[in-house]
Amino acid sequence: MKTKIKFIILFIILFLIIVSFLLYISYSNKIRDIHYSNNPNTAYVINLNDRPERWEHIQKKFKDSDISLERIPAIKHKKGHIGCGLSFVKAVKFAKENNMETILIFEDDNKPLPDFNKRWLVIKKWLDNNLDKWEIFNGGARYPDWQEYEKKATSQHSKETILKYSIENKEYLFQAPLVVSTNWIYINKNAYDKVIKWESMIHNTPFTPIDQYITNIKYFNCVFSIPHLALQEDGQSDTSLNSKNGYWEFDKVDKRLISIFNEVYYRELAKYNL
Repeated sequence: MKTKIKFIILFIILFLIIVSFLLYISYSNKIRDIHYSNNPNTAYVINLNDRPERWEHIQKKFKDSDISLERIPAIKHKKGHIGCGLSFVKAVKFAKENNMETILIFEDDNKPLPDFNKRWLVIKKWLDNNLDKWEIFNGGARYPDWQEYEKKATSQHSKETILKYSIENKEYLFQAPLVVSTNWIYINKNAYDKVIKWESMIHNTPFTPIDQYITNIKYFNCVFSIPHLALQEDGQSDTSLNSKNGYWEFDKVDKRLISIFNEVYYRELAKYNL
């Protein structure tokens, strides 16, 4: 009888070891498909395997910049906005595993604006030297503005936006209760575990998209730049949340939003005679 019990216990232990090993291999394979770069000015680009044209397009956009690009095979999900969020979590797990101080993540429809390269070098240097003053940096922040009811929120968020940091009186970082968009996100190692936690929240009601989680000051010390470093290209959406027939028309919205951001910029700088 004792021998039989010992055998059962041994079998269970062996079974658990095998399951743990298989789970580890599965997790490692998800991370191993990302190439680690020693270049501190690397952006990791989230890109679905079935959207190679987007990967080619963004490489052309950044080919003459100081930012090198590495591709992250995105996680495909029947609900695109969940796949996007899981892809961000995947990138952050990769950064944590490789003991990276920070990670710069782009979406593949990222559209850099004039002078982004020179400006980013100034902003990045300050961020890297002040890791205790921020957790998330958003280079392409937008106020929520897709639906009619969100325009009221946009007005309130813009009123509550404050100038947080001045960088050599050249660049300025701001903070608002909530911004959205994750086309240009820089994440501090101090925020890795909190970002990864989003994975356990995908079945929550109400659901919180990744961009409304990591850029919400209730959860993260998030700052953003005005003017923007980048916006997003119009095009067929892989997330489909709030888009019209799966097509995002960013230009229509961003013209209005840039005007609002400019008002915030000059209002806040005037307070400090900058």
